[in-house]
Amino acid sequence: MPTIKIPITTEHIELNQLLKLAGLAASGGGGKALVAAGGVTVDGVAELRKTAKIRAGQVVKCGEAHIRVVAAVPGGEVAVAPAVSAKSSAKSSPKSRTKSPTKSPAKSPTKNAATNAVNQARRPAWAGKTIRRSAK
Repeated sequence: MPTIKIPITTEHIELNQLLKLAGLAASGGGGKALVAAGGVTVDGVAELRKTAKIRAGQVVKCGEAHIRVVAAVPGGEVAVAPAVSAKSSAKSSPKSRTKSPTKSPAKSPTKNAATNAVNQARRPAWAGKTIRRSAK
């Protein structure tokens, strides 16, 4: 299998996330399982740390695949770009992407009353009452 080049813009990337980004694992958890199975080497040495910090210049081998981590060039072409969902487009401003506090939707009072009535019927007769013991 040819070498897969993964550019990173940060100082390091976790090994399980690198395997996910390269397409060798469906998720970060799948990447952790690959590492735990012992089939991953970093620069020719078996790696068992699932979140080992992989830096630019290192080569990771998983099965037949070779992954070379390179530093992304500012303003350069990025070989692997993250998928952009419909909610977070490149045109939106950073302010619009911040989380705003939301109130939980109000529940129907009739539904709560009905639920309370059912719960009251299920409670034993002694529930909620203080039991006093007599002195001997």
